[in-house]
Amino acid sequence: MRRSTMIRAVTGALLGIGLMLTTTTPAAASPSRFSVAYVHAGGAGATAVEVTGKFTWYNASVGLEDITFHLAPNHCGKFTFTGYARTVVDEFRSVSLCSGGTARNVSGGTVVLDAQGVRGGITRVQVVVTDSTHDGVADDIYRR
Repeated sequence: MRRSTMIRAVTGALLGIGLMLTTTTPAAASPSRFSVAYVHAGGAGATAVEVTGKFTWYNASVGLEDITFHLAPNHCGKFTFTGYARTVVDEFRSVSLCSGGTARNVSGGTVVLDAQGVRGGITRVQVVVTDSTHDGVADDIYRR
């Protein structure tokens, strides 16, 4: 199975969440929550790594805030936020983080994916979380 197919299959099996948001005005909409996790044993085991936070759609951009990255004991991982407007227009990649012998939560910061000047702005954000010893898990957030 190709990796991209595997990520999609694992995403559907593990997450089962579809983050949809409808906006009716061009201004900022109320924030919604997101959570993407890699879970051992095909979704039946312990969570290895997880990224959570809130997202808010703006005219042409999206803000991701209150970001927390959880790592289980003895795990390393990273996460990526990619904004699309037909093609990739902006991306944020975390550095690889490790927990050591105890669980670790790394919190803080806001990421803004910006598509000013791009017709229609960002319409999709892909959130990918990767455990250093396993394939990544992805979920998409769509503007509607």
